[in-house]
Amino acid sequence: MSTQKIFITEIELSKLNKSDLITISDLIYGTDDDIYSDVFGSKEVAREIIPNLINKTNCIFSSENILIARSDKEIVGVIVFSQNNSFSLGLSREDYKNLPDSFKNVNEIYFNGLADEYSNKPHLIYGFCVCVREDKRRENIGAMLLHRFIEEHGKTKDIYLDIVASNYPCIQLCTDKKNGFGFELYKTFLDYRKGGFMDLECNGLRRVRDMSL
Repeated sequence: MSTQKIFITEIELSKLNKSDLITISDLIYGTDDDIYSDVFGSKEVAREIIPNLINKTNCIFSSENILIARSDKEIVGVIVFSQNNSFSLGLSREDYKNLPDSFKNVNEIYFNGLADEYSNKPHLIYGFCVCVREDKRRENIGAMLLHRFIEEHGKTKDIYLDIVASNYPCIQLCTDKKNGFGFELYKTFLDYRKGGFMDLECNGLRRVRDMSL
């Protein structure tokens, strides 16, 4: 296990270099093989599109919606969330037209579905992407990202997470009372699977706001 100190921070665009943006793109792309391989088509395409979206405002991938974990100078984890109803892509019509058809197709099926369910509900925040670099897993980084996420938003917002039902470690991390995160299972449902099928078993977790934080 690494002994390097881990820092959880918000993104400061002025301090990100090209390598940082590629790392963040790769982490987001690797979060969910069912969704993001269909959204972008390839990791190379994701590396072109995601940095542009990070620089947008009021966008589902905006920098203000991302926390990063740093080990020394390297980014080793991310958590991406939606707040203030920011489920749109924040793109002009011309920019959207230039996106790959794969992105547009999944946007219609997946992101628009999130917008229908969670938009216009200012009391909640939705975390939809948590990923730690493969060689840094089992070092408590995911828990640190969740802790900072809850610390920043858990007092004033109900927090919602959707997790693939087979991802037992993540579900246990969030729901086990000894970890103190306070999530509970509130629904099971079928979500997006590679190829556009809506048959992937998922669990919806919810953490009610805690004014004592």
